[in-house]
Amino acid sequence: MPAPITTVTDWRDPRIDEIIDVRSPAEFADDHIPGAINLPVFSNEQRAEIGTMYKQDSAFAARRAGAALVSANIAAHIHTKLADRPEGWRPLIHCWRGGQRSRAFAHICGEIGWAGGGPATSVCLDAMTFAQAEAVFQDAFNSTREALGSAPQVYGRFAGATPSDLTATLARLGYCGMIPIDFAGGSGFGDEAKVIMQAGTTQLEALTAKPIDAARDASFLNLGTRLGEAIDSGEIATGLLAHWPGEICEAFEDLRRVAGWSLCLGRFWKLADYFREGEHPYHHGTATTS
Repeated sequence: MPAPITTVTDWRDPRIDEIIDVRSPAEFADDHIPGAINLPVFSNEQRAEIGTMYKQDSAFAARRAGAALVSANIAAHIHTKLADRPEGWRPLIHCWRGGQRSRAFAHICGEIGWAGGGPATSVCLDAMTFAQAEAVFQDAFNSTREALGSAPQVYGRFAGATPSDLTATLARLGYCGMIPIDFAGGSGFGDEAKVIMQAGTTQLEALTAKPIDAARDASFLNLGTRLGEAIDSGEIATGLLAHWPGEICEAFEDLRRVAGWSLCLGRFWKLADYFREGEHPYHHGTATTS
């Protein structure tokens, strides 16, 4: 489920971590709540353009054009100014009058999930005992929780392997799922997208789909075929779209924009929800230190 969106009557509510004003820069410059930051869903020029279209063309045409601009602008803010916000972050998002702009921003923010908590890239597990490796994973978890203000729910590590022997350790730390992929090294993914990792009697679901480069339009030419073939072979069809912040192609933008309004090749998931509420696997997988 998405993060809940609630209404408050006092912008000084102590539960609020940050105030986001999504009005245009001109509106923000005219007056704003003290301490608020401006992340506009329309630039000054875009707001004027959509307003003119609403009056001279039609409300439908204005809403359609506005939706495309709002989606692109919110995506840019998420990739840049909001890239370091933790999962438990609680912003107050506001606009003016009808609330359409702030509602759109809040809806998208409520759909975001993240993974983390893995050891640093420089950590080599091959030279460690099991007890040493467990201590490293515990320290990494604690450091992530302290730095971001909330505990990671899904385990992930950008570079370096994650042995399946440590599955019980990850489960004990409270992770609901794991991504054992070494993104930097190009390993850790398997033939199936979602499998069960097991150590002793402890099991934890793992996302092991081969990452799809969301910065290349060519990656999307056969995306539907790949998902369909996965379904036919009995797997849980999953497309793991990966990219650096701000480096995405038009095809990915189009897919995400359409998915914001309806089902498109399936459903976009928050990571924690993918493990808790998504289809559960019945095949087992393994991960090694190599």
